[in-house]
Amino acid sequence: MRARADRTTKRATWPVATTLLLMACAGGQREPGPGAPVAQSPLPVGEETRDAGPAMEVPAAGPGSLSTTSTPAPDETRGALVDHTLWQPVEADEDPFEDRHAGAACPDVSVRVEEFNAEPAYAVHTELCNYLTARQTTQRDIHPGETIKVRVWHFMLTAPNPAEAHLAIDVAGLRVLNERIPIPQAAGLIRAEVPVVRAIPAGAPVYFHLHNHGQNVYGLIELSAGPQTKVGTPQ
Repeated sequence: MRARADRTTKRATWPVATTLLLMACAGGQREPGPGAPVAQSPLPVGEETRDAGPAMEVPAAGPGSLSTTSTPAPDETRGALVDHTLWQPVEADEDPFEDRHAGAACPDVSVRVEEFNAEPAYAVHTELCNYLTARQTTQRDIHPGETIKVRVWHFMLTAPNPAEAHLAIDVAGLRVLNERIPIPQAAGLIRAEVPVVRAIPAGAPVYFHLHNHGQNVYGLIELSAGPQTKVGTPQ
């Protein structure tokens, strides 16, 4: 593995109009319970919310080991799995995703920490960034019986020609998000809550992956673990 120098991630704040739009969206979202429909209020015109498909187990990549025998009691509260200032891009030979292409590029200026309705998010601006796989390690233990929860926001997606974006998140070999997003697409929130059946220790590898077409903006708002979200609990 080639050593990479740490870099400082910049912080920025969305314009007031954008923040109001996000507040309108986030205020109406609700997470589903087992077997229950999603309860949510209508989003502002031109926006949508999508629940991601089922999680997939894939071979773990990079450093980190998993415990399959220890089964401590689940935490009573949810906790962040990542620190958005710690994401680092990976080289081609360390990338666990299959769609890297010869022209893959994502300069440092395209990624930074920004605020979405007062929540820090890992934001990717794709004017110059057509492909990114970034990595860090989990900041806490994940116990069997807990869930991993994901929220990713994107603004209206555009491209010169119809295309498809690939957005994925892998936590220690568990593919908790694996979305193929048609472009063009209205602005919206992608969310998933995936049950965990095996212990995953702090320090396990986490990968964020985006293969985009066109000039768009994506923001990873939440990647957390804890008890399953109850019906009627705000996001």
